[in-house]
Amino acid sequence: MPRSQRFDVLISHRFANPWGQVFDHWGQWLLLDASGGNCCSRPILTANFVYPKRNERRRESPALCFAPEGTAPSTGIEIIRNRHFREQAHGRFLVNELSTHGFLGTYWYDIKEKGTSYEVRRVTPHLVATKDPLYRPTAMAFGPEGAMCVLDFSSPVIENTAYSKRDPGRDHSRGRVWRISYPANPLLQQPGIVGRPSRVLLDLFNEYENTTRHFARRELQQRRPDEVVPALEEWVAALEPADPRHERLLLEALWIYQGLEVVEPDLLYKLLQTEDYRARAAATRVLRYWQDKIDDSIDWLAKLVEDEHIRVRMEAVLACGFSSSGRAPEVALQAARFPMDTGMQKALDDTMGFFERSSSTRP
Repeated sequence: MPRSQRFDVLISHRFANPWGQVFDHWGQWLLLDASGGNCCSRPILTANFVYPKRNERRRESPALCFAPEGTAPSTGIEIIRNRHFREQAHGRFLVNELSTHGFLGTYWYDIKEKGTSYEVRRVTPHLVATKDPLYRPTAMAFGPEGAMCVLDFSSPVIENTAYSKRDPGRDHSRGRVWRISYPANPLLQQPGIVGRPSRVLLDLFNEYENTTRHFARRELQQRRPDEVVPALEEWVAALEPADPRHERLLLEALWIYQGLEVVEPDLLYKLLQTEDYRARAAATRVLRYWQDKIDDSIDWLAKLVEDEHIRVRMEAVLACGFSSSGRAPEVALQAARFPMDTGMQKALDDTMGFFERSSSTRP
């Protein structure tokens, strides 16, 4: 954490080659393993446990992954959420494919949650398809005007260890950027970000595009807390409870406090009890980082591991693994009384493994 200069375990995984990540509208985190072309809901991999562990396979279990059709090397993922693309495509999950023995281009999928993970259905025709043997899409992102850019290494070889680093086929001087837009819809106008008043930037969280909110959030979190917090308090107080976006906007405010490393327990408690499970899960993830500054944090975790939704329970179990309370192992185990899936089982096993390992190393 930049302000406190504190280090925590962010993620522990057995992926061979992570090469792409994306956050959805509620801050849920997806990760791509380039070598196998498989994706994983990243919170499953965030237990306070450092790999490698003994007698384990190198890669994550396929049961923890989604997009099973993507079995060839893949690089870069995205989620469509901008008004320039047609509404039918909003929410689709994108994956670049760079195989030399099959499809070259970008797949897109209809995606929906399934327990702690997701399930997908490939949509055809594909977003991008080419027979160019040099096409090597390595990343993609939406620009401020709404068009999507794909970074293409344009190389005769795939950039991996199958070829010598001095192989003459490695082209270090040329590449391509492909820009994809939807001509039937006008391009967007990116609002100004840098140097704008904090109150103006906070209003940008009403915008539909993830890109706009990302840049506004980053600008605010880089400022001094005393420049942002007064405006943030005023903005939260003015939010309309009847607004269907109310819970997500409160969550945006919580993330600003988190980025500024200013603990705001009242807002956190409100979101931990809100109706939308996605907001509760995201708030539980914030509790994981704030719990050493909140006196009753373990009592909250004891409630959250019994939440009606499995994603909230999983975040609570993972938060227990970062708790200094002696009750944390007992609280985490409460989750075993509720329905489990593969991701939830992994989160609980890794968290309990951390407790076991910690107790065995104590003097």
